Amino acid sequence: MTVALYRPFCKQRVYFDRQLNDMVYRLDRIFPTPDHQNVGFYVTGVGSDKPFSVLATDVLPDLAFWGSSNGQFLARYTYVQGDSTGDLFSEAELGTTAAPGGWTQVDNISDDVLADYRAAYGQTVTKDDVFAYVYGLLHSSDYRVAYAADLKKMLPRIPKVASLEDFRAFVDAGTRLAALHVGYEAVEPYPLREVTAGPVTLRVVKMRFGKRGKDKDRSTVVYNSSLTLTGIPEQAHEYMLALGGRVGDGALPSQDRQGERHRQRPQRLGQRGR
Repeated sequence: MTVALYRPFCKQRVYFDRQLNDMVYRLDRIFPTPDHQNVGFYVTGVGSDKPFSVLATDVLPDLAFWGSSNGQFLARYTYVQGDSTGDLFSEAELGTTAAPGGWTQVDNISDDVLADYRAAYGQTVTKDDVFAYVYGLLHSSDYRVAYAADLKKMLPRIPKVASLEDFRAFVDAGTRLAALHVGYEAVEPYPLREVTAGPVTLRVVKMRFGKRGKDKDRSTVVYNSSLTLTGIPEQAHEYMLALGGRVGDGALPSQDRQGERHRQRPQRLGQRGR
């Protein structure tokens, strides 16, 4: 039993084992046990029906993480059982570290990549800087517009920015975004006002905006018949994920209301390719 990210910011418990899961792919080398820590980001897959999106997580991602289709999980590390000497990882000149349970932690950022970035931005650049730079760049609206056509048909290409100042800005942005996205449950909640009616339940079938006369009140969301949230800032609506869902777009299918499909979907874990 471990924790998985079923949808963005939506965790579930999952029985993670090749004998129990239909599709595991390579996730057992990324999260071999709950004791092996890792972090990575999940991007929409090639040819996906969803717009390009990326989100960092430190737990197992569901295959249909974005709601449908597939994606690719780009992890900071990979784990191999025992000593990796003489295998594919050593040939790629990747750094390795002993990990619990007889596993070896393999750094997925090679020494060659680090040397390339140091040649461009100085010897103080670390592999964590490279990882954060990529994550920050993938969130850039300018990058997404410039590479919009490519992002629909291939994995993201990562250009180098012109200056050290710009590189450090993206490293800082990527570091802070990853901390927010991974640690979202520990972030201090925005001070919304809760309006309740009777016993409160968190079960939701269809959310909708409040009303201000004949117009929608986007500062208010009717979560369900027992709970309404008010005081939502307008800029909150600017943050969109590839799920494409908007408040009031549609109710849950009857199967989801019964909980059947919702329980089955986390069995499909992983990334394309074995």
